[in-house]
Amino acid sequence: METRNVTIILEKAREWFNSEDASLKEIALQAFDKDELICNFKSITTFQKACETLGLYYGNMACIA
Repeated sequence: METRNVTIILEKAREWFNSEDASLKEIALQAFDKDELICNFKSITTFQKACETLGLYYGNMACIA
């Protein structure tokens, strides 16, 4: 079987991991650890970490906070 490499961003892998599609979940788990795919809200202890979790740029958000 021929293999190929692809780039998967964490956000997309989380989307696939949380989908109902078992094949997409498997691909997500091949690319990232389960701990990376599950958001642990207890680890969000600062505004900067909250921005990172939400995919927002902290520098832009800090001026309005």
